[in-house]
Amino acid sequence: MEWEFNLLLYFALFFLLLFLLVLLLFGVIKQLKNSVASTGALQPGRPSLREPWALCREQTL
Repeated sequence: MEWEFNLLLYFALFFLLLFLLVLLLFGVIKQLKNSVASTGALQPGRPSLREPWALCREQTL
């Protein structure tokens, strides 16, 4: 009886920690997507922050 309770407790703890890990990863990925979108790197028509010369080239054209 006692080992069944321990096994159930370990499974519950394992799944709780797994759920918290998935939730943490989801939050980190969402935060990274928001930070990349706010820099404008993925928005078309805007110069990339990694290519500062792109703005000068577009102005001369």
